[in-house]
Amino acid sequence: MSDNSTGKATTRRGLWMALASVMLMAGWYPAMKVLMGRISPIQAATIEAIGMTTAAAVWSGLRGRAITLKDTRQWAPFSLLNAVALGLLYLSLAELSPIVVSLVGRSYVVVCAILGVFILHERLSVRDWSLIVLSTISTVIFIQGDAERVSPLGVVLSMGYVACFAFANLLAKRFASGAAPSTTLFWSRVLAAIVLPVLGLALEGRAYLSLDWWAAGWVLGCSLVTMFAGLWLYYRALATASFTLVNVLRTLGPIFVFFYSVPLMTHWPSVGQIIAGSVCIVSIAILSLFPQRIAKSSVHSRESPKAEVEKT
Repeated sequence: MSDNSTGKATTRRGLWMALASVMLMAGWYPAMKVLMGRISPIQAATIEAIGMTTAAAVWSGLRGRAITLKDTRQWAPFSLLNAVALGLLYLSLAELSPIVVSLVGRSYVVVCAILGVFILHERLSVRDWSLIVLSTISTVIFIQGDAERVSPLGVVLSMGYVACFAFANLLAKRFASGAAPSTTLFWSRVLAAIVLPVLGLALEGRAYLSLDWWAAGWVLGCSLVTMFAGLWLYYRALATASFTLVNVLRTLGPIFVFFYSVPLMTHWPSVGQIIAGSVCIVSIAILSLFPQRIAKSSVHSRESPKAEVEKT
């Protein structure tokens, strides 16, 4: 087999792993939504944070890359933003349907592009600005189609978690380029694992300690299967396939969330919502796949694999 054929086979394998990653991580939204009546958002976020932190530390140890605390100060802002984002993500899921949360989450690409303009002094082309406006308008149309069922607070919380994740990855870009994926995963959850229990006790008192153990086990298992395994496949894919193509596949997330959420639906999206959601996904895919930057490349397209930890 020629080197060219071998390279194509390796790339295809990487893209299949990327697709499997998207399918796994999309399952997190409806899986967690099912539990929101049996466990509080802050309890669920705490369990995920502790589980992911432990799994990342164990995985690093098994790979011979023990995590040290000597760089705590450097990672602190990244950890803090991720802790806030994780809490906001669970709170938004308690208020909104998995589909809306996932679709709003795709605006991560838009937020990163705008951050690149104001923080990294990048310049976007007219076409890129048009795509940003189009994706934003289509998202608003999709949400407005469910206006009587959508909580405004939930939308604000969703945008908050997207902004926090985007800022966190912008910080990680500057110092995590040489870090192993498991190291970045560890620091993305470790502060949340420490702070959320304290916050939970302060806000919920004894009720915070009254866990539904079946629900707690479900949260832990789903987090490890969907998030941890999904991110592992994602990083494996980045090693063998185009960074841009791998991340474009992630725009398919809301589609898988839609199909996974069918058993939970009390109503079907209207034709207008389906069209608006499709326009949003296509706009973001084009923005990711065919960037037209006038100066530097965008935050999204230049992000190192290690900085992509929180894109879900």
